[in-house]
Amino acid sequence: AEDAKNDVYNTDMVLYYLNHSVPNKPGPRRLIDANVRIDYAKLRHLLLTERKLNGNFDLLGEAAAGGRIGCEIAESFPLAALARRENFLTLLHCFGLLSIRGVSAGVAHLGTPNQTVRQLLYGQLRDAYEDVAAFHPDFLELDRLTRAMAVRREWRPFVDALARAVREQTGIRDYLHGEKVVQTFLAAYLSIAGYFTVHTEAELGKGYADLVAVPLTARFPATRHGFVIEQKYLGRSAKEQSRIPALAEQAERQLRGYLVDRRWRKQHGDIYTGLALVFRGWELVHATEVTIEST
Repeated sequence: AEDAKNDVYNTDMVLYYLNHSVPNKPGPRRLIDANVRIDYAKLRHLLLTERKLNGNFDLLGEAAAGGRIGCEIAESFPLAALARRENFLTLLHCFGLLSIRGVSAGVAHLGTPNQTVRQLLYGQLRDAYEDVAAFHPDFLELDRLTRAMAVRREWRPFVDALARAVREQTGIRDYLHGEKVVQTFLAAYLSIAGYFTVHTEAELGKGYADLVAVPLTARFPATRHGFVIEQKYLGRSAKEQSRIPALAEQAERQLRGYLVDRRWRKQHGDIYTGLALVFRGWELVHATEVTIEST
């Protein structure tokens, strides 16, 4: 409720977690109960209109990325009106996928209630990509590549594989219209195997990092490397190509600022590597790492 002071937890998810954790057992390997995943499967059909991604897809991407979306929560609406922004957001709120995270000027601001739901939303985005034949990932290969990132800091094979797939599968090009779409795409596939939790627009060093991939060490003890990713995006016109070096340098400078953040360094030390990525349309044109030595 808009005037609530405390969070309320989904009892099914709580019992699922406790059944796997008590007594003295590690938490569940997969945070999302299969029963919950099935309950929400129908949501993917609301992201398409005539086999094309619609505005609901963009809203879901914004929510999954951790954004807080202002919305007048509707008391009721016909199913035929789900294309309207406030009705779709109200439906996500009724499903428990979005919670009221604050109220400003009488308007509720909706956001994801927890990391489990965020992972579920990223799964819906991946499914929507597949439904429109935009992308066909090799899930076993992505599992191997993201595990290598988290365990051995081998990020380049993952980035190369992702860039190659985007370049070769032309269906995705219809949906790459700006930085936010690429950012959502990267976040969805970094979270695919569960070795990372992915946060967007994380506040670091008086700025906001595009993506932070946090290793889930509690669930996977061998994981020890995380990544702060700054991504830049260019259009496909010829004049844009000349901007690549300047944008790459800007991304690297921002990453150095994030990684020397005193609060961040005290909490995380040297486990994070910065990645500067520059996309020109569907093509990855620059990828470098930034590290900060211990002091």
